[in-house]
Amino acid sequence: MGKTLKVFANYGVLAKEKRTVYTVYAPHEGTTGSEGMTVELPEGWDWYENTAGQTVLTTPWGAPYMPNEVIGGNKFPSFIAYEDGKRRTYKLKIIKD
Repeated sequence: MGKTLKVFANYGVLAKEKRTVYTVYAPHEGTTGSEGMTVELPEGWDWYENTAGQTVLTTPWGAPYMPNEVIGGNKFPSFIAYEDGKRRTYKLKIIKD
């Protein structure tokens, strides 16, 4: 098994009531309900801890992102990042709810 992250599916977030809003590590502040899950990082993705103690994700092409900058999706949690101006989406594998 690869590296994992704790992700929250948040429901009823103001102005986004009709879709699921995903966050990393904690529920969204404006959610009416949420559920936590553990997801596995996609192949080629990695993470490290910076000097401030924050987790930084790196894409397969080496771009660094904070986890909440790339988490997205609606029906399924995904990482969404851009490589040379092209949107790349990686569906995350849920390994534990």
